[in-house]
Amino acid sequence: MGQQQKNGRVRKGSLKNRIIGISLLLFISIISISSYLNIKTVKENVSDALLEKSIQQVDEIARQVENILVSNSNPTVELQNFVENKVQQNGIAYAVVIDKNVTAIAHSDKEKIGKNYEDDSYSVDGAKNGKTMTSRFYADVQKSWTFDIMVPIYINNTLYGSMDVGIFEGDITKVTNAILLKEIITVAVGCILFIILMIFILNKMFKPLLLAVDKCNDMGKGEFTELIPPNITTRNDEVGKLTYALNEMQNHFVDLLNEISLTSNKVTASSEELRDATSTSLESSKDLSSAVEDIAKGAVEQAKDTEYGTASIGELGELIESNQDHLENLNLFVDEVSHIKDESLLILKELVAKTEENNKAAKEIYDIILTTNESSGKIQNASQMIRTISEQTNLLALNAAIEASRAGEAGKGFAVVADEIRKLAEQSNQFTKEIATVIGDLTAKTGQAVQTIQEVNHIVNSQATSVKTTNGKFEDVANSIEKIKTVIEELYNLGNNMGEKKDEVIDILQNLSAISEENAAGTEEAAAYLQNQTNSIYEIANSSEELAKLANKMQENVSKFTIQTNSTRL
Repeated sequence: MGQQQKNGRVRKGSLKNRIIGISLLLFISIISISSYLNIKTVKENVSDALLEKSIQQVDEIARQVENILVSNSNPTVELQNFVENKVQQNGIAYAVVIDKNVTAIAHSDKEKIGKNYEDDSYSVDGAKNGKTMTSRFYADVQKSWTFDIMVPIYINNTLYGSMDVGIFEGDITKVTNAILLKEIITVAVGCILFIILMIFILNKMFKPLLLAVDKCNDMGKGEFTELIPPNITTRNDEVGKLTYALNEMQNHFVDLLNEISLTSNKVTASSEELRDATSTSLESSKDLSSAVEDIAKGAVEQAKDTEYGTASIGELGELIESNQDHLENLNLFVDEVSHIKDESLLILKELVAKTEENNKAAKEIYDIILTTNESSGKIQNASQMIRTISEQTNLLALNAAIEASRAGEAGKGFAVVADEIRKLAEQSNQFTKEIATVIGDLTAKTGQAVQTIQEVNHIVNSQATSVKTTNGKFEDVANSIEKIKTVIEELYNLGNNMGEKKDEVIDILQNLSAISEENAAGTEEAAAYLQNQTNSIYEIANSSEELAKLANKMQENVSKFTIQTNSTRL
């Protein structure tokens, strides 16, 4: 069932269906284009013919209007009745009689009687110029598209106006739609006949190809019992060549399967003989290999134990050497610490000396600041005296100026001198004020300096005490370092003795290890040789078994094919 569905899917996408589809598509396209052009042409011709007929109909109506106009002196009422009767006829939407002034004197829609169309160029051409006019027009009252036709009206060969009639467009399109329907039916019938004809032709053409496809499917399933009939393979076209080639391929494939079957039988027999021989050799080699492996394992284990002991002693020696290195480094570090201790003691001694010098310098600075403070007081007293003298000088200069002014012209020179003296006295008084200010600041700062020097002196004394204490501690550290150096030297000597004993033990273990390695190497070579031989036998046995399996598998695969006898071959 699944294979049939698969074949069905193949048939659905077959070349035949594609050819039918493409041919049908081309046929429909050509017919559609041809029909479209034909319908378009017919529609235009029919429309033109119907329009011409409608113009003739409107022309007859115009002649009737001319008769009414000629036979009646006041034809308005009769014309209105006439256009109303015309609208009752089939196909006429509206009717209007327009005079030369482009005014509707009769209209099927009474509300539009008297309407002037002078602003419509279309109506003007028909009514004033006597032209026959046609156009497509949408009638608002009837709510439908119409063909508007205007035909001129003459009275005694004089243009009176025009007859305007609206013909329903639907009446004209009905004819074209009928023609279109006939054309569509013709195309549909042609397509159906074309499909039937194509299916018949292609079925006859593709029947041999489908037979070849079925043959290929049979070969895919392993069926090689039947050949394609000669009436198909002997054809001179491509189908005959294809089916002939399929028959030839089947014959060659059958020969190949027969040859494979014979060869696989021979291989199966040879592999069974080889498997029996290798089984016997394999049992013997297993026993010998097992004995040699036991000896090799013992020698290898002994060599490993000796190597492990040598390695352990070596590690112990490395630890001793590492310990010696650490002791040497520690001794160097102790020497460095001792050297640093000596340098630190020298620095402390220098620090004590510098501290004492610092105390002396601080005392000298303290004495200088005290002396400066006392001198600033004396300077302040002197500036006060200068200020008093300048004030008295200023008063004397003022008195002299007064006396000079009393003396008149004789005292003018003296007055100038007295004024200069007064200015100098005022400047002296100003300078004494500035000196007093500076001396005041200096006195305040020297007072602060005295207090600061006293605090510094106290700190320096404390620092000297701390330096002496630190010097004592460094002496204690120096004694402890000397004791550590003695202990390190003793440990270093013990490490050297242990290193010598370690070297002796390593020499003994290395001799034992060399002997064990020689024994292990000999047994390993023998075991390896036997193992290689055993592996080779295993490989031969496995290969023979695989060969037998392959031969059996080949026989099974060949048996899946159904082969025709020689009597059925061409």
